[in-house]
Amino acid sequence: MEGRKRTGGKAGIKRKYQVLTVFVLLGILALLGMGIRLLLPQKEDVSEGRKLLQKLEKRDLLKTEDAVRKVRQEQLQGEGAAAQRDYREAFSGCVIMGDSVASGFSTYNVLDSTNVVAEVGTGLTSYDKQLETVTELKPRCVFLYYGFNDVGHVHGDVELFRQEYADFIIQLKQALPESEIFVNGLFPVLSLDVVENEAYKDLQPYNEAIRSMCKEQGVAFLDNEGLAQETDYAEDGYHFEIEFYPKWLQQMVEGAGL
Repeated sequence: MEGRKRTGGKAGIKRKYQVLTVFVLLGILALLGMGIRLLLPQKEDVSEGRKLLQKLEKRDLLKTEDAVRKVRQEQLQGEGAAAQRDYREAFSGCVIMGDSVASGFSTYNVLDSTNVVAEVGTGLTSYDKQLETVTELKPRCVFLYYGFNDVGHVHGDVELFRQEYADFIIQLKQALPESEIFVNGLFPVLSLDVVENEAYKDLQPYNEAIRSMCKEQGVAFLDNEGLAQETDYAEDGYHFEIEFYPKWLQQMVEGAGL
């Protein structure tokens, strides 16, 4: 009996040592794990940094796009200015005569004032002052834009309009026998809200009258059909914005072969 009791006691002690050993090992492993985590580089939350980088990249991209856009705009302005200078040089010694539409060349500084003899409201029967001025200038060539105001005065009489224009050309040729004369066709009216005259609804018959008159008088006719686009017109529907005038000047220079 006593021998069995001693044997059971030894076994219990052995189990206690085994359990204790397991706990000690687990503790050591836990400490090792914590140490390893401390030694290894920790994974940082880089989401905020990434957002910041993306923001900076976007800002830099916008700055770059703005810079490119500015350079391109300056380039286009330079090209436009160079082209305008070329047309001014080509127009040297020439004059454009006419009404308020023609006066836009000097109003917008597309041409020097010495190249423009134009007056608001003038027409084919009220040109004496302009004729006197252009005679003093003695230009090598004269470009005309007349007839718009006269359409409203002849009350649909296209033949009267044609005769008045012919009389004006005769007077001009006598005053400037050495000058070449170029006659612009009339531009269409975009809206009748301001002019309030149905005669302006269709200017084609008047342009045909100008064309035939030019042929009869031996002067050049410049056909402006299709040149003026809707976006070129001012609010009143028959005057023009500044952007239109270089385009018109180019057509006159090229049409005259200057």
